[in-house]
Amino acid sequence: MKMHQRNVIIITMKLLINYIEQIQNAKTAKAVDRVFREILINLNCNEFTYTFYSKGFNSSRILKYEYTSESLQQWHNHFIKEDYEAVDSIGQKVRSSIIPVQWDLREEYKRARATEKKMFAEALDYGLSTGISIPIYNPKGEVAILVIQSDDISDQIEKQANLPHILHQLSMFYHQKITDLALELMPENPVDLTLREKQCLQLTAHNKNVQEISEILKITARTVGFHIENANRKLQTRNKYQSIMKALSLGLLEL
Repeated sequence: MKMHQRNVIIITMKLLINYIEQIQNAKTAKAVDRVFREILINLNCNEFTYTFYSKGFNSSRILKYEYTSESLQQWHNHFIKEDYEAVDSIGQKVRSSIIPVQWDLREEYKRARATEKKMFAEALDYGLSTGISIPIYNPKGEVAILVIQSDDISDQIEKQANLPHILHQLSMFYHQKITDLALELMPENPVDLTLREKQCLQLTAHNKNVQEISEILKITARTVGFHIENANRKLQTRNKYQSIMKALSLGLLEL
């Protein structure tokens, strides 16, 4: 993920308005994603993760939408799988802030609690270093967060001090457009999970591994894997953790 020193695009009011208009003129969620990604790349912020929760950070949350750059997808999946949000001090800072939070993982690691050190060490191994996290709130109590990883974020902000503010504005317009298109995010045909598929996801959500699930349900580990793969296919997700989140958002599971 290491990047060479890059030229910073100075954002004029005219260019910012143009970016906002591009977001607002997009007609589908995929089109909004594509426009937003292109804007972030133009701003040298091409490694990012956007997550949109249907409830507040500190309540019972359901992940309603997510969009992650390919370079961060593996880390994003690992972060969710390990439930690192529960020990992430950076995330806690973001939850208590209404403005962007800049971070440096090397510095965070130095003062991290023992429970956090493993997470920060793994993040550094994945290639993460510095970045900025942007909390996005709306009147409905729904919460989104945009995380941007950039090796030279400090240099970018030094050259354009209002970059965090610009990213904040753009992310709010992007979030609002995704909110407006929320109905489109729901599948046209309801997902029909079998009882066994629901049970396997439910037990996985309660931190049971495949062997434990097989013993509880009195089926083979291979059959557990079969049910989970079927659930992934029906929900059109990449892994069982994303399936759990999507199933929760569709009301197919209750924790």
